[in-house]
Amino acid sequence: MRSGTALVVGGGIIGLSCAHRLLGAGFATTVISPVVTNAPASWGNAGHLAVEQVEPLASRKSLRKAMHQLITGSGPIRAPLGDMHHWLPFFLRMARACGNAKFRAGTTALASCMQGAAPAWRRLLGEIGQPRLLLECGHFVVWESPRTARRGKTRWNRTDTGPASFRDATPGELQRLASLIGPEIHAAIRFEGTGQFTDPGDLLDTLEKSIVASGALRTSGLVTKVCHDKRGLAVLETDDGTRHTADAVVIAAGVGSGRLLASAGSAAPVIAERGYHIQAPTDGWPDGMPPIVFEDRSMIVTNFTSALRASGYVEFARPDRPPVESRWRALQAHVVSLGLPFGEPVTRWMGARPTLPDYLPAIGRSRHLNNLYYAFGHQHLGVTMAALTAELIRDLIAGRRPTVDPRPFDLDRFGVNR
Repeated sequence: MRSGTALVVGGGIIGLSCAHRLLGAGFATTVISPVVTNAPASWGNAGHLAVEQVEPLASRKSLRKAMHQLITGSGPIRAPLGDMHHWLPFFLRMARACGNAKFRAGTTALASCMQGAAPAWRRLLGEIGQPRLLLECGHFVVWESPRTARRGKTRWNRTDTGPASFRDATPGELQRLASLIGPEIHAAIRFEGTGQFTDPGDLLDTLEKSIVASGALRTSGLVTKVCHDKRGLAVLETDDGTRHTADAVVIAAGVGSGRLLASAGSAAPVIAERGYHIQAPTDGWPDGMPPIVFEDRSMIVTNFTSALRASGYVEFARPDRPPVESRWRALQAHVVSLGLPFGEPVTRWMGARPTLPDYLPAIGRSRHLNNLYYAFGHQHLGVTMAALTAELIRDLIAGRRPTVDPRPFDLDRFGVNR
């Protein structure tokens, strides 16, 4: 297929990037998404180009750490007991995905994506005339005690970081960090090959304006079901009873993608891995200072054109569960303790990352409906992998050979929904 019509479900960074690529391939493209009151994870993330995160979080070490924090109530990982029916099946599936062979295969699959992530973003932003939206400035990881510094540096030295590398912070860099942060920094490393987007909101707005200017149609609606017609092709049904179809239908609806793919016969055990941030205006962040990961506090701080943002916490719960006030208070306490230059007013956000049990995304084509494709489940790597994911979806739809092998991301790895 070289041209035709395309329908993308989802208005986040994955969906908009897919729409951009399909327009470029000659498809008359429509993007459909509901009107929401809360900004999506594409907006609320840390804006980090995280190409160093090659190893899947579905590992025996990560699972042990998560279970310890869930049982003891310590650390940044939480799961409400009232939602146990929601998250327990996820953790059981995650345990099955943590074997050494699956972990190595997942690392290989993610490594190929991380190698292509930054080049894909350079291509996309160059095409829309906005290369300034990506700063390939690296980032810092800091520790506030000798013990955590030793443990942290040992762990990073044993970790595959793909196309990124790191080194000890120089004396000059340590001095700059010390001038910004109140508590003593005992050690820091500087990553190279990573970066940040200048502002997630600007990125989304600019990409949406670009695809509309290129001819994409934007329509509001909540897709409730994937049906099929007499030819066995996907037909989308929205909450107002309207039916939509196209030569190619792409499900990129974040956490909501699981329900839609299930209605089309595919098992998609996606969970809402909720994250929190606080942000505020600032004029005290030094020019050129990249994102800082405070590893002892499980928090990353990024300066955007709109605000300074502190992000953290992992919460496995229903997407519609009310936010937990104490998460925001804890982030605020960290900001105050560190002496970071947060101004007023401080605003707060909570949103859901779509996560699959093996911590690999779902990118591929349905085995049940020939015109149905999907791109979701990127967990913490949605903004990092969006441009590359869009290229993979375009290539699958247009019949081109993808630059990255998409087979590890096929939903068939979870079986068939019955």
